[in-house]
This record gives sequence, C-alpha cells and structure tokens, in this order.
Amino acid sequence: MLQTLQHNILNKLATTSDLKQTSKFKEQDLKDLIQSVLPLGFSRNKQHIQNLSVILNKTLCNVESVQIFDKFPHLVDLFISLMTFWLTEPLIKKEVFVIQTLVELLDAMVYSQEFWARFKSAPILHTFIQT
Repeated sequence: MLQTLQHNILNKLATTSDLKQTSKFKEQDLKDLIQSVLPLGFSRNKQHIQNLSVILNKTLCNVESVQIFDKFPHLVDLFISLMTFWLTEPLIKKEVFVIQTLVELLDAMVYSQEFWARFKSAPILHTFIQT
C-alpha cells in the first residue's frame, strides 16, 4: 500500500505543469515539497526515480527556487545523499535519463552557495565525474 501511495504521489507531481511556476510558491511550500519528495528517491524502482527526477527538474528550474537550499541547509545534505545513492546504485547509474536530469539540476544548483560549497568537497563529485 505504501509503495502504491508513493507511486501515485510521484506520478501526479511529475505530470503537473504547475511545478514550473515555483516563483509563485511560498518559501515554506517549496521547502515542504522538496523535503517530502527527496526521500522517495531512495528507491530501486526505476519509474519512481524517473518521476522524481522530472519533479526536481521542474521544481528547481530557476535561481529563486534553488536558493531554498541556502535558507534550509538540511535539504543540501538530503539532496547530496540522494545523488550519491543514484550514482552508486548499479540499476540507476545506467539510467541515461536520470543522469541527464542530474546534469541539468547541477547546472541550476550552482546558484545555491550552500549546495555548491558542500558539493565541491563531497566524494560524490568524483563519482559523478566518472559517470
């Protein structure tokens, strides 16, 4: 039942076009959304991972939305842990769509000073470069 609930949440959010309008989100709502969906990415279900990557790509598409990581640094740890999981999990690291989405996300994430400071020193950077 929990897996079905996760599946439904990710499917619904991935197909919602309103996520691209994050500038209209209240800061707390954006934080709650990111904080709620990031843990769903620690799954080996390929469809869940793909949907979450779409959600993150839609949500973190502009400078204002990415700066949420500067205001709530605990999200940085969660995001870097998720990236580490995705890039070290054999099933996921072969998924080209997910890797392309991570590259696009990193392109936006450079606008978060908190993220970039931690990411540069994280071991995942070397793993990402090798992928």
